[in-house]
Amino acid sequence: MIELKTLNKNQLLNFINSEAYLQMPILPISRHRAISHINNPRAFDDDILLIIAYEGSQMLGYLGILPDTVQNLHVGWLSCIWVSPLARGKGIAKKMVLMAYESYQQRILITNYTPEAETLYHKLGIFEPLYVLKGKRFYRKMCLSKIIPHRFPRWANLLILYKGIDLLANLFINPVLFLSPKNVPEKIKINKLESFTEQHQHYIELHQQSIFNRTISEWLWIKNYPWLKQVNIKSDEAKRYHFSSEEKQFESVFYEVLYQNECVALMMILYKNGHLRFPYIIYNKVYKTQLEHTLSYIVKQYNPHYVSLFFSELNLPIQAFYKKTIIRKYLKTKDLDINNVLLYDGDGDAAFT
Repeated sequence: MIELKTLNKNQLLNFINSEAYLQMPILPISRHRAISHINNPRAFDDDILLIIAYEGSQMLGYLGILPDTVQNLHVGWLSCIWVSPLARGKGIAKKMVLMAYESYQQRILITNYTPEAETLYHKLGIFEPLYVLKGKRFYRKMCLSKIIPHRFPRWANLLILYKGIDLLANLFINPVLFLSPKNVPEKIKINKLESFTEQHQHYIELHQQSIFNRTISEWLWIKNYPWLKQVNIKSDEAKRYHFSSEEKQFESVFYEVLYQNECVALMMILYKNGHLRFPYIIYNKVYKTQLEHTLSYIVKQYNPHYVSLFFSELNLPIQAFYKKTIIRKYLKTKDLDINNVLLYDGDGDAAFT
């Protein structure tokens, strides 16, 4: 018989500190991801953060939930879902999603879902489209060795071949693309932010466009409690968790951009294994051109393989051998009434992953 166990803040903290957690062959959550969930400033003490499906003592699946608030409504984002291959067809994923649905008073949001999960959500009949976020991806270097193993795991055993193709291709691409100067644009200053002030909060309130109305408390949480760690060699814990928790290259930072000593933008940058993203860019539209030149400078500094930018109004003046349109789809439960939808790339759990 399938039993679903739910964990709130206190229960999750006790769970990751238990001997049972240490002995699990497969982990339902990484330790630092659990700590991040527990410190979410928008999570209530009794919110369910993790659902685990058991049959006897064997874990057969789990579902993570990220609490949030939108237009004065408390909601939950489905953050990750996994079912053991040995338990497929038992309806475990359906049961966990429906439990989350009931636990958050029929107010659930989803994004970054797989085609298989999308099929499940449509079959349940409780979800409908919320929004489609449009952006661009700029491929600055050949990076088959990074993309194919991630998107097509069955072909990962040809990694050496992909690396060879990348190396040869980039010998010809790099001299053309990457010899341009990397000077800071004139009259612009870029400050890395270790903390946030009331002035930053005021700037966010004036210029942000997300319906989630982020504050500096959420930015501090994202900054101080990341879900990923940068490591040279993956730990045993990371190998037992089916979602990302440790990466060879990972950086999550916030910046303040000044033009003639006036704030142009506040932004978050996420860099992971050659992929550069901008989950949050909150800016004064008067300085759009200055911001675009700043983004170009940042790209040159990081020198990534590819860049994703979900701000269609911004023109990113960088050279790339290939560009394509990308989209991110969002679902909501039919009972959740949301108006005038505007979202950032970082909304949901995307600022962490």
